[in-house]
Amino acid sequence: MKKHFANNIIILGYGLVGKSVLRLLKKEIDFDFNKLYVIEQNKEDLEQFLLEGGKKENYLVHKVTFENYKEIYSKYLNKGDALLDFSEGIKNIDSFSWCLEKGVYYLSTSESCWPHEDSSFSLYANFVEIKKLRKKYKRGYPSTVLQYGCNPGLVSTYAKLALHEIINCSTHEDIVNKKTFLLDLIKQDKYAQVAKLLEIETIIISDHDTSSVNGLDDKNTTLYNTWSPSGLYDEAFSRVELSLGTNFNHSKILKSVYKYNQKDGYCMLNKIGVETLEETYAPNGKFFGHIIAHEETISLGSYFALTNIFKKLKYMPSVYFIYRPSEIALSGLAKAKLSGNKAPTSYVRLSDTLTRGEEYVGVIMHSSKYGNYYLGSGVEINKLRSVYPQETPTIIQVTASCVAAFKWMIDHPYEGIVLPEEIPVEFIVKNTKKYLGDYVFEKIDEDIIPLNSLFDN
Repeated sequence: MKKHFANNIIILGYGLVGKSVLRLLKKEIDFDFNKLYVIEQNKEDLEQFLLEGGKKENYLVHKVTFENYKEIYSKYLNKGDALLDFSEGIKNIDSFSWCLEKGVYYLSTSESCWPHEDSSFSLYANFVEIKKLRKKYKRGYPSTVLQYGCNPGLVSTYAKLALHEIINCSTHEDIVNKKTFLLDLIKQDKYAQVAKLLEIETIIISDHDTSSVNGLDDKNTTLYNTWSPSGLYDEAFSRVELSLGTNFNHSKILKSVYKYNQKDGYCMLNKIGVETLEETYAPNGKFFGHIIAHEETISLGSYFALTNIFKKLKYMPSVYFIYRPSEIALSGLAKAKLSGNKAPTSYVRLSDTLTRGEEYVGVIMHSSKYGNYYLGSGVEINKLRSVYPQETPTIIQVTASCVAAFKWMIDHPYEGIVLPEEIPVEFIVKNTKKYLGDYVFEKIDEDIIPLNSLFDN
């Protein structure tokens, strides 16, 4: 059944994600196309907007900057409207702070900053700022769902769901004996306590994209990717940020550590993403990928953290993200690295030219005592396109999750700032299933040694 939204909806950024979101909104939300707007920097995608049913006068051409964002938002957004932010180069914190003050609903799928802040941008600093703002913008303010795409977003739901599955499926005597107690903790939303009792030491976000294309020349300095290639470059050539848990001896990787905060487990490496190579797992087998800075590695660590009465950290799992993009994207990153980390001369997003492949995105829950478990989704392109011809595995996992979060927001309009870990598991799973299929849950037989590629020799 469709959710009804009566007011204006503005899609900020009409790229691959924005287009897919509109297609899914048409299936999932009862809205008035006269109240549906797009803000983009040029008219390049106007025809596609019109083909989807958009009104020509509602395709708004603006370059949103630090100097003019308030003026632009004030012109088109009023109390009760919704801003769906899929932009690059527009600072999310500034956008959602404005929305909160004006009574506007807000949703984003990742974090971004103004271009002049690029060199100093840190996911951790951004998260600390969000935590401060949460103290002000609590329940009673318009719902502001941050970072709910696939990862960040859906993977946080998967981490919580994985705990539930471990409890139900494990045959380990300790877990079987505590099953009723553990499930009761989940009903009370005490997932951190559950993770501690299950002795979860590490959560690995695993993303393996096997998408391939025909007829593209990867010998030039173009970076191709199944989502924002410029975003991929920024992530891959930024210093790695992650959470180091209470069980992890950071002295094992001391030579790789640039900054470490024992108080909350935050760690920044002195390596950029493309300088790392770590083996991990997906249902299609083990693979090597880069350790990449990502929002969920900070928010998940914080969500699962437990402190004592003196606010000292007593439990937190390590959390990090390993990504292997499509082979043509991987080749482009390697060439950029060989060139002295120079940015590619051009960027191309892959969509229609994709011919085969799949993408597995999920979480690995690592416990030395109870073993390793994987939970995630896998989307194969030809199977997907037999039902949804315009979608791709990478983008549908973002947009199905995002639209599910928007539906939750419609039902819960005054929750203030909401992080991915706070949206109920059952709601997201139910509302993404028709696009992503059933999730995969399995015990991993292979050994996993967290961050072993960083161990000092």
